[in-house]
Amino acid sequence: MEHCQAPRRKTGPKPVFTLNEAVDAAIAQGIDRFTLTGVAKRLGVAAPSLYRVISSRDDLLMHCFLRATGELSLPDPGHSWQDQLREYTVAVWEMCGTYPGIAHSLLTFPGSHFAIQDYLDDLTEGLLRGGFPGGDDDMHFIVDLLGDNALVASMVTQSLRDGDGFELARQRLGSVRSEDRQHFPIREDLWDYNWLQRKTEFVIRGMELQLHG
Repeated sequence: MEHCQAPRRKTGPKPVFTLNEAVDAAIAQGIDRFTLTGVAKRLGVAAPSLYRVISSRDDLLMHCFLRATGELSLPDPGHSWQDQLREYTVAVWEMCGTYPGIAHSLLTFPGSHFAIQDYLDDLTEGLLRGGFPGGDDDMHFIVDLLGDNALVASMVTQSLRDGDGFELARQRLGSVRSEDRQHFPIREDLWDYNWLQRKTEFVIRGMELQLHG
């Protein structure tokens, strides 16, 4: 009995670009919004040519994750665990600023933390050296919470700063209440890194109290 083989996807002619250049093109288009057609157009090739260096859009997105997270600054392992967590939060925030759209993509792509497994090895080892008093579950909890806080804060801030975001937000909130009666009024000083810092300090203090009783 003969076995039927599935038709192979057409890959187009041999590409004149590299995987890194495809990643560059995706990042330039926006990590959270790039299309393979758009990437191919930036590279000046036909879309099928991309399949010589990637297998799918998700594959290219994963390479974008690796590029961005590969530049994450690692906290100084000689610092206290509290300061290392502060530095980690700054690193995530700065990564999001360097790669617009990555926050949304990381939060909505299942298993996106595959890209920081080695980073987490070094981070958790550093936290232990810095005197972190809890167990692995405690450490993973606070690293996850602070990382999520930074990603969400970046995503909200980016949406406000894109185009007329702040003005549109003010108009929408102002259409239902005067500013003196608004919860979370739209002011830039409430939606910048200082707001994230307050959350970071709150989380760290809460962990200190939980672990020390």
